[in-house]
Amino acid sequence: MDEASSSGPSRWRLKAYRGEELREFEEDGSVDEIVVDHWLHIEKMDDGLWWMRLGDARIMVSVAAGGQAVVDVCRAVFAPQSGTSSVHRDPSATP
Repeated sequence: MDEASSSGPSRWRLKAYRGEELREFEEDGSVDEIVVDHWLHIEKMDDGLWWMRLGDARIMVSVAAGGQAVVDVCRAVFAPQSGTSSVHRDPSATP
C-alpha cells in the first residue's frame, strides 16, 4: 500500500460476496465505515483518526501525514477478554 495522507488511506480495497457473486471495490471514493456483524466495526472519526472494534478490543489508529500509524489497543472493552494478548518486537528495531 502507498503512504496515507492525514485525511485517510491513499489506497484501499474491499471484497465481499453476495451468494456466489463477488463484489469488489477499490479506491472508489473514501472509506468512512465498515461493519461486519457485531464483532468488527471500523470507522473514520476524523482526518487521520480511526476507531475500531475487533471482538472485545477497542483499537484507535492515528495516522500522521507521512503515513506512520500509531496504534493503541484496549482489551475487554466491549465484552470479557477472549483469547490472549502478546507483544512482539522486531529484534532489529531500536527501542
